[in-house]
Amino acid sequence: MLQMVKVFPVCRECDFQLSLLDGCIFVDLKVNNDKLIFINAISFDGYGFTGLYPDPVPLDKKESEQFLYWLEKKIADIHEVEKIFLKLIALNKHLIWNDALKEYNLI
Repeated sequence: MLQMVKVFPVCRECDFQLSLLDGCIFVDLKVNNDKLIFINAISFDGYGFTGLYPDPVPLDKKESEQFLYWLEKKIADIHEVEKIFLKLIALNKHLIWNDALKEYNLI
């Protein structure tokens, strides 16, 4: 489904920046004080860039640890990473453009 993922050097206020679907989607991820990953901002071709406000929902501790390990080591089962990423999208779909999520098959 998703053509995961390139991890880019951080150039905005985030800890990790992901590119998906050959650059059609960019996701800025942050890690909070509890070491939980959340989406800080997301952009979609054709829709633009938006921060997730007021309170993005983070992954749970176990999934955050798995995702962080993958982001830092770049070693993972792509299907497992996709599953965790889609959960992160689902947790925050109320803060992201519904039309964009549908167009890119993220919900």
